Amino acid sequence: MKVTAGMVYDVIVAMVILLTLFRGFRQGVVSEIVRLLGWVAAAVLIGIYVGGWAEQIYVSVIEPRAVNAVTQAIPPDMVNAMNSGADAVQSLQQVLNNLTGFFGGQVVDQSTADQIVAMLRQNTGSLAQAMTQTILQPVLLTLIKAVLSILLLAACTTVSRFLAKLLAARKGDGVASMTNRLLGGALGFGEGLVTAYVFVFVLSLLAVFFSNNIISQAVLQDTMLVRLFL
Repeated sequence: MKVTAGMVYDVIVAMVILLTLFRGFRQGVVSEIVRLLGWVAAAVLIGIYVGGWAEQIYVSVIEPRAVNAVTQAIPPDMVNAMNSGADAVQSLQQVLNNLTGFFGGQVVDQSTADQIVAMLRQNTGSLAQAMTQTILQPVLLTLIKAVLSILLLAACTTVSRFLAKLLAARKGDGVASMTNRLLGGALGFGEGLVTAYVFVFVLSLLAVFFSNNIISQAVLQDTMLVRLFL
């Protein structure tokens, strides 16, 4: 039987859920509550800070480099082509395809081309600035927010897991111990679902930018477990 990328992703998701369920059952409910608090803390911090941080990083670091990259990719006769909407669409597509495969193949529709033309006529900036703001800025901001969210989530969950190990319930006998284990397993299963969702979210984000035979929207849809989280 041929092993496909989709099968590998399904196995990873299944293992994540089973391992967190087993760990919750073994360590008990107190440990899992601490882990849950780590997820909650991450969600709160992401909601409060990530948007502002992403804007600052984009304006101070990413945008100047993006404008420079677009400037270098613009053909010499690009400005003349902007006089016609149809030519503008074709030329804009050519420019994006020249920006490396990272953004290659994106379709620039008529409304986007008209928006760029209108910005130029209003003297709101250069052609490269107009194209960056209209086409690349939403994608880049989304990518920055995703990276910051993942880093913040990793930091919070790492701290909570360390604390959870310190507070892990000791093994014991009796109804109280078994109840503790069952509740821990239930919370562990929930943690596994959330972890799997984050994993699939990262995969779907990568599929947007690096579509190939290993990772793409088609590959993710051709799965049994992964597509349940899409």
